[in-house]
Amino acid sequence: MIYTIKKNRHRSRWIPKLTFRKSIKGTFKFIGDVSYDGNLDTNKLIGLSDSYHHHVNSIRLGWRWNNGLELMAICYRNGNREIRPICFIEPDVDYEFSIMIHKYTYQIMTAGQIQFFTRKSKWWFVRYWLFPFFGGQSKSSKEFKIEINTRKK
Repeated sequence: MIYTIKKNRHRSRWIPKLTFRKSIKGTFKFIGDVSYDGNLDTNKLIGLSDSYHHHVNSIRLGWRWNNGLELMAICYRNGNREIRPICFIEPDVDYEFSIMIHKYTYQIMTAGQIQFFTRKSKWWFVRYWLFPFFGGQSKSSKEFKIEINTRKK
């Protein structure tokens, strides 16, 4: 499915997808020119909430333009955010990914890299998928298209 973040917007999708799953696997591809001027905020690609609100506990894959397209790992643990660079990738290339919630850890695998974060959440109820989102305070300076294809375990 192709997700579009329109110019001067944040969201690619308004309605969340609810799930009881503890993992997302699939492929993603940034389509076309994804460069932009401005800050080095980390934008969100895809992830899973792990509590009633994704800014409390969640794990996600993100990106930013840092003289190239840089993938980032984003973890919220008890309301505290941690962001780690993963690697640089190319637009118009398919990359596999997996995001998993284990009993004591979160795990992100993509582009031949793996990141682990300690999990503090004891959440056992429904989760929701986190879809492409641009910025925090800033809105997108142009339209972005991202293709994400997910599959079951």
